[in-house]
Amino acid sequence: MKTITAHTIVKNEDRFVWFAVMSVIDYVDKVILWDTGSTDGTVEIIKEIKRLRKDKVELKLVEQRTPEEFTKIRQQMLDA
Repeated sequence: MKTITAHTIVKNEDRFVWFAVMSVIDYVDKVILWDTGSTDGTVEIIKEIKRLRKDKVELKLVEQRTPEEFTKIRQQMLDA
C-alpha cells in the first residue's frame, strides 16, 4: 500500500501554519513539518496540531544558517 505524505519547510509561519496543515491533514497519511528556527509561535502551533492528530503529524527541528544547509534540508525531505 502506498503512503501519501505532505511535507514542508517552515519558519515563522504562525499566521498560516494551522490553516495550511488542517487543509490537507484529512487527505494524506502523514504530515511532516521541518522548522528551520522559528522565533514566533509556529512550533507551539505545530505541537498543538500534533497533540490533536499525533498519528499523522511529525515535527522536525533543524537549523538552517546558510543556503547550502537549506539544500541539505530539502534533500532530507525528499529522502524521507
